[in-house]
Amino acid sequence: MQGEIEILDGDLVLLSRALRYPVTPDLTGAASERLRERRLAPSGWRVAAAVLVALAALVAGVAIVAPAREAVADLFDMINIFGIDQVPRGLPYEIKGREVTLEVARDALGFEPALPAGAQPSKVLLQEFAEVGAVAIYFDPANEPGYVLFETTGRVGKGVPKGDEEAEFVAGLGAEAYWLTGLHLVQYQNVYGDVVYESRRVTDQNTLIWSRDGFVFRIEGPLEKEDAVAIAASLR
Repeated sequence: MQGEIEILDGDLVLLSRALRYPVTPDLTGAASERLRERRLAPSGWRVAAAVLVALAALVAGVAIVAPAREAVADLFDMINIFGIDQVPRGLPYEIKGREVTLEVARDALGFEPALPAGAQPSKVLLQEFAEVGAVAIYFDPANEPGYVLFETTGRVGKGVPKGDEEAEFVAGLGAEAYWLTGLHLVQYQNVYGDVVYESRRVTDQNTLIWSRDGFVFRIEGPLEKEDAVAIAASLR
């Protein structure tokens, strides 16, 4: 239940970002003045309480009833794992981006990239795809496999060929976390769920992908799952 609540909380945050609405006037002053003039009658409080109870019941129903939860998952979850008949041909393997410093990436994306404890990046790529921005940070530790850490506030989709090993759920890394192996498709999606086609690529690297606090993190490289999870847990 705790995991469902965390996912639902993330869904509601994404829903607030996705809603399109016109500019509204500042109502704070008017509301304050109105409240000073008139207190809410007892019947008004009962109506407000009834509305809150109804909303709570709706939220609980979505969280508990599996079909309803699955129906909204693709709309609001930060990570979208889906099956495909085969990986599309002609898509690049290379990671696109503009080489920058961490400071430039931070200023462009509006957030401070998280780094593994004690690790120093060897290269930083800023990825800018229409409405979605991300950073790809390369690490080449001595005597250990190198890997790339991706961070974004956009949604990330993973296309896994049908019949291959499915994504494995990983506990303890946030609302959503999965371990994938083998060839698969990677793509970014905007807040409305639209695929950003110029971001599509394929990778055959072992991948750990997880969401936390409105961000999606992804580690790609020749790592074992336990090593990737340890790196993810050390991010600061």
